[in-house]
Order: sequence, then structure tokens, then C-alpha cells
Amino acid sequence: MSNKVKVSIGIPFYNPGKYFFDSIKSILLQSFTDFELILIDDGSMDGSLDIAKSFKDNRINVISDGLNVGLPARLNQIIDLAEGEYIA
Repeated sequence: MSNKVKVSIGIPFYNPGKYFFDSIKSILLQSFTDFELILIDDGSMDGSLDIAKSFKDNRINVISDGLNVGLPARLNQIIDLAEGEYIA
């Protein structure tokens, strides 16, 4: 039997604003826990990468290459990185 997670949740972000912390926290507080959370920074300059890295949860994978390549590229990157049976 595989240790694969059921759901991969992907959030690409670029300067997401004041609700970013709360949106991550909301995902982590769900009753369903069999997931990974992939947070991909798209070159943010507002401190949001620090917010993403501030969470200490082994289900979170924070990715940053410092580039701004756009939403389609980041969504494809999430698909490539996802290990879950389903992607959200």
C-alpha cells in the first residue's frame, strides 16, 4: 500500500494581500487531513513568502525561485509536483 496523499492542494501566489495567512490557516484547520499543500511563490515582493514559510506543518511545501512567470506556468508546476490522487 502506498503512502500517497489523497489530495494535493496548490496555491500559486503573487503579492496575495492581507488574507493570505488566514487562507493558509483555514486549509490547515479543515477536518480532512489527508492532503499536501503546495504554495508556489511567483516572485512576490510583499513579504508573503515569509508568511508561507512561517507555517510549521509537514504537509506544506513552499516553493520559490524568485521569478515571476505567471499563473499558467505555476499551475503546471503544481501539477508536476503534486503527489495526491486528486488536485485542488
